[in-house]
Amino acid sequence: MDSSKFKDMRFYSDGETRRITDELEKAVTIPVHVEIEAEHRVYDMSEMREILMDADRIAL
Repeated sequence: MDSSKFKDMRFYSDGETRRITDELEKAVTIPVHVEIEAEHRVYDMSEMREILMDADRIAL
């Protein structure tokens, strides 16, 4: 495996990851590669961001 592709990447321990996520107030996730059926409404990026930022909880 070519390790040069990992040169500038930062890896976190489980403890660091937990500490970082505990400090987050809100997280925004934008779905990708999603199939949308005709009866679903398609939101643009600003609408999705507003919905997600106003949410108290988001479950996937």
